[in-house]
Amino acid sequence: ASAPSVTANIDPVCVISPTATSTLAPGSSCIIPVSFSPTSLGPVTATLSITHNGVALPATSAIATIMLSGSGVPALVPQIQITPRNPSSINFGTQIINTTSTPAQTVTVSNVGTAPLNILGASINNSQFSRPAGAAGGTCVAAALPSATSAIAPNASCTINLVFTPNVVSTAPNGAVGVLSITHDGVPAPTPTAPAPTSATALIDLIGTGIAAPAAAIGVNPSSLAFGEQVIGTTSAAKTVTVTNSGNAPLNLSNIAVTGGNNARPVGTLGGTCSTTVAIAPGQNCSITVTFTPGTVGDKTGTLGIVSNATNLPPTSNGGITVALTGTGIPVPKPGLTLSPRNLAFGAQTVGLTTAPQGIQVTNSGNANLSITGIVSAGDYAFTSNCPLAPDFLGAATSCTITITFTPLSVGARDGLITVNSNAELISATANSVTLTGTGSPVPVPELALSTTELRFGSQTTGTQSDAQAVVLRNIGLANLLIRSTNLSGSANGALDFAQSSSVIILQGSGTPPCGASLAPGASCFYGFVFVPQSEGAKAASFSINSNLTSGPTIISLTGTATPRPRPAISITPTNLNMGDQIITTLGNTRIVTIANTGDASLTVSRIFVDGVNLGEFALPAVPIPPTPSASNTLCVNSSGSGIIAPGGNCIFYVAFNPTSEGAKVARVSVVSDAANAVSVNGVDLTGNGTPVPVPRARLSSTAVGFGNALFISTAQAQTVTLTSVGTAPLDVSSIRVIGDFTQTNNCPSSLVVNASCNINISFSPSSLGTRSGTLTVTTNSIPPLNPVTLSGTSCRWFSLPGSRIVSTLCAP
Repeated sequence: ASAPSVTANIDPVCVISPTATSTLAPGSSCIIPVSFSPTSLGPVTATLSITHNGVALPATSAIATIMLSGSGVPALVPQIQITPRNPSSINFGTQIINTTSTPAQTVTVSNVGTAPLNILGASINNSQFSRPAGAAGGTCVAAALPSATSAIAPNASCTINLVFTPNVVSTAPNGAVGVLSITHDGVPAPTPTAPAPTSATALIDLIGTGIAAPAAAIGVNPSSLAFGEQVIGTTSAAKTVTVTNSGNAPLNLSNIAVTGGNNARPVGTLGGTCSTTVAIAPGQNCSITVTFTPGTVGDKTGTLGIVSNATNLPPTSNGGITVALTGTGIPVPKPGLTLSPRNLAFGAQTVGLTTAPQGIQVTNSGNANLSITGIVSAGDYAFTSNCPLAPDFLGAATSCTITITFTPLSVGARDGLITVNSNAELISATANSVTLTGTGSPVPVPELALSTTELRFGSQTTGTQSDAQAVVLRNIGLANLLIRSTNLSGSANGALDFAQSSSVIILQGSGTPPCGASLAPGASCFYGFVFVPQSEGAKAASFSINSNLTSGPTIISLTGTATPRPRPAISITPTNLNMGDQIITTLGNTRIVTIANTGDASLTVSRIFVDGVNLGEFALPAVPIPPTPSASNTLCVNSSGSGIIAPGGNCIFYVAFNPTSEGAKVARVSVVSDAANAVSVNGVDLTGNGTPVPVPRARLSSTAVGFGNALFISTAQAQTVTLTSVGTAPLDVSSIRVIGDFTQTNNCPSSLVVNASCNINISFSPSSLGTRSGTLTVTTNSIPPLNPVTLSGTSCRWFSLPGSRIVSTLCAP
């Protein structure tokens, strides 16, 4: 930091600036003032560097370093801390209205800062909360008041005491709410870079609930007692009324009594834990027991009255609450006898056989014990009973059962009677008897009806199973049909072609079961059969049922015709395939072979492969060569090497020829399938011829062309040289040119197919006298290349002899 001004008593201040230097004489000194002005809290370090020429010789300069350190601390400010912590709240709980809570709740104001803390004011915004006057209100005094005390010193504190005096019963969920506001000049957390505020306010929420003064409240349960019927002169079981204090003050009972307005009121006695001398605490209860002792027959009414200090009753009740009492006086009990039903009809029953049991309910319909002295049965009827006989008895309103069975001894109506003797008074001479009726029937016999006696299965493929068919048996007789045995048989092993089956679709869900050892009257069952022919031809069998029918065995006939099993058949087109000539080491265009299924079952092609002498020179590509994007033919094999062809369907595969040497080649494509004719139709014979690799070759019709004599500065008649493609590959012509006094024209294309020709026309136009020569060069891809054609001719001139008309030529130089 910049050096503060220093007054040196002994040593001068060192002069340090860009333009000044302090020079110290030997043995002298000067001082460098250093100040510390932290800009942040916490430790701070720095370095003071002094450049000088005082060094250990021979050096001419050096730097002396002094480490500086200090720590930034907060400025001296007051800091407030309130207990309970702010923001917080003080809950006074519940308080009876117009009374003041005790003891007072205390708020402690502490100065945890480094400067005195002034409380500038304290106020409460709800008059139900207050600060007692004087010393009871605590030690904190606002500095703004005339009677203010000194400020709160650092690490000191003062108190504010608060009380709650509710003036109304609280209806809000949290009761009454107020706020204690304390204005002060403290800060919660000052920082060196932010000055402390001159004032602030701390707020503390005040909560309290005003409640009404305590009062007793009465409740009774139940609000009425019904004693029901009671024999006159006897006392009922006690019934209880519970009295509960649901208030918040003791409940005092001043009177408990049973009252009534007429002679019909119940005659009862009181008991229980409730008392007119002992109060019931809030939330507690006591009991009152009441009994009923009617003196006469008839309905009785009365009231249980309770008088108390409860405040929850209407003003007109005068503190009384009532419980209604009812009961009925009945005569002295007597037993009663009731039989139900009064008639039992057993219907028809085979002579000598016993019916299913039927029951008679015996009930004591009186109100005294019923003593049964005997039970008597008459006719073809027998009984068992769980009814108690004397000296045992049947209690009032209870019942027992007499179980009756009917076993007719002869044919016709067989009536009977069951009589119960007891101590009950009878209202009629037959009140203790039940009439029994039934009819004896002859001994029944079974009778069988069949849905059909013949099952026709029609045609069925050999080795396969038909759908099941069934014969339904119904017992239309009156006795059980007993099935002793069954037998499936037929001529020429016909029984082997039929079998029994319980899986009959047309009967599933109908409730008709397969036949067992017996068939009850009116019931049905079935026998199911399937046709499983083992060989071709007509088949027949019979199924016999041996039972207890007097007519003997029941016979069911079974017929069907076995047809041949469907087989696949294969057709391969073509059966011979000539791949023609193919240049060696090149893969030629593919040929297509079609496989058709001419049978009546699915054809499985399990393998297609090439074998034979030259098997390595033929291939079976998966796609046509050249590729045909629009091809949609079905291939005969899949990724696993096999394929299935439906009857009438077909598929293809591709064959390619790729000879490795010249000459005739033979092989065979073998097709492995499950066709019935697979032994005779099982492949395609392959032939092909490997040809040499084609090469272009050229031939010119002349190796030299002579034009003879030609007049100077004229053109001789053109001569033709023919170029012919004599190789086995197209001949490419890249250039045709001549040199010398010759020119050429030609009709040669850029490429000549094998055996094609073109003409080169050459003209001679000598540019000087004498013998002239040149060359024709034809450049092609011919193997071997063409040699140039030599061109020659002689240039002549015209002359005439003097005096003569004859014109001659002179071809010499």
